[in-house]
Amino acid sequence: MANVNRPFGLMPVETLSGREPSVHRYYIPSTDTDAYYIGSPVILAAVGDARGVPGVAIGAASGVFVGSVVAVEPANINGISQVGTTLDTTQVSIPATKTRAYYVYVADDPHQIFEIQCGATATNLVTTKLNNNFDLTIAAPSPAASPQSATIVDNATISTTNTRAMRMMGLAQRENNEVGAYQVVRCKINTHAYGNVIAGV
Repeated sequence: MANVNRPFGLMPVETLSGREPSVHRYYIPSTDTDAYYIGSPVILAAVGDARGVPGVAIGAASGVFVGSVVAVEPANINGISQVGTTLDTTQVSIPATKTRAYYVYVADDPHQIFEIQCGATATNLVTTKLNNNFDLTIAAPSPAASPQSATIVDNATISTTNTRAMRMMGLAQRENNEVGAYQVVRCKINTHAYGNVIAGV
């Protein structure tokens, strides 16, 4: 049976130690011009809020990622209470054009294991390359109202090159997932902002 084309970005599933994914809060200023979705890969940004919450930005195809977005903080619409009817619990993504700052929760453990879908072309999607590295194709969902990122593996970049952004860790062991187009793989960030000797931002 052919794999289903249903991208979801980078989805945290566990860590190398077997622990549950851990998340931390990050800031996105109103001046940011990118859209964010659940599963969007992010990098550290040279910005922070007045209380010292560090900022993130959307990553490129390759680079030093810090993790993926797992939740958008509900907006405090009335500026009074963080409980009850003052919360906008329908906020599941962040628009490119912003009228306010946002906060997101990011799975940022350097040992975080993710699942991600590969692309449509079966290039490099063979069992002998399931331990290779790869870069990403960053994409917004269609329709844009969908809460999940459409970011996928860039199949053409799957190789042994040590500077690729992600490290593949085999096929996700689930029903209806086989080697070939749209396969879902397990992976971790190869060039992690907290896991390597990396310059600050």
